[in-house]
Amino acid sequence: MYGIFDFIHNPDGMCHMWDCRSAGVILAYDDMQPEFGWWYCAHCWRVGNHDDLAFMKIALDRRYIGPPYQLTPHAESRASQREFDRLLPDGRKLSLAPFTFGAGQLGISAKPPSQNIGIFADSWDFLDFWQALVQFYIWDGEGEPDGWSRHFNTGRYRIDGDPRLEYIKDDDGTLEERIKRAVPIVLGADHVVLNIDEEQSALSDLPDGTHFYIVKSEHFINGRNKKCKHASQVYAYCDRIVVIGLHALLKGAANTVVRRLTGDNRKLRYGR
Repeated sequence: MYGIFDFIHNPDGMCHMWDCRSAGVILAYDDMQPEFGWWYCAHCWRVGNHDDLAFMKIALDRRYIGPPYQLTPHAESRASQREFDRLLPDGRKLSLAPFTFGAGQLGISAKPPSQNIGIFADSWDFLDFWQALVQFYIWDGEGEPDGWSRHFNTGRYRIDGDPRLEYIKDDDGTLEERIKRAVPIVLGADHVVLNIDEEQSALSDLPDGTHFYIVKSEHFINGRNKKCKHASQVYAYCDRIVVIGLHALLKGAANTVVRRLTGDNRKLRYGR
């Protein structure tokens, strides 16, 4: 790949389209003419009807993200150069791959010495390639990236990439088995489900066929030999499960239940 910051036409780090002057921009330049470049903010990139999957090199402003990263195409896609890797501070490899219909995926490898075995230890799907691209550059590998729509390993989905609109999609096994899998995913892997009691929900606008449960679970506190018990609200509708713990309930999570059980992604595309 060409030196990613070798050819910069407008090096002041602002969008130069239509006098926009927004900061936090991306640089794109044509493979065939790398000596010419144009700075875009995310909005102007889309308004200009640029294809997310076009054969162009894309990078964030170096001052926006700190030191520039060197991207290296996967060996098997070196001809098209449409998949890229970068190394995280702990030695893991973060990979970016575009999907069809403007979507994208971030995948992360295991820690060294297993970072080059070609299998993701974890991955996140994005409905919008732009969101995946931004996270590819700015995510440090701690926790999870922002803006993803599906986490394959846990079956979690986020409507419009919003963590407040998360649900688990699972249609394997009985409802009790699905709830026992869902609760540790949301509350923590050390949670053990003790009781599942179906109740009448106080929410009046739930879709027909929704089941509401009070689920009691327990876990050890900070690795000590002391258990703490929890009572969570669980809503199940078709293949979706929404788990609301006490802390989330206090933050008003119950107000989003209907959207999480029935809502779909609204794929926002600038200028389209």
